[in-house]
Amino acid sequence: MSALVITGTRDVVDSEPALRRELGGRLPQVRFVVFEGVGHFSPIEAPAEVAAAIATFLATLDL
Repeated sequence: MSALVITGTRDVVDSEPALRRELGGRLPQVRFVVFEGVGHFSPIEAPAEVAAAIATFLATLDL
């Protein structure tokens, strides 16, 4: 099972990077993407970057 964990360095709502790394670290295969200067709403704040990260992740999956 693979997972993609996306967060921003300015996310202080409930998923700051350290918490995301801790939670994602429980998965056997996880890819972390941290966006500099992005908060809780990363798809709105950095839509092109989030889309690229998702596309890259999906391309690595054996579907």
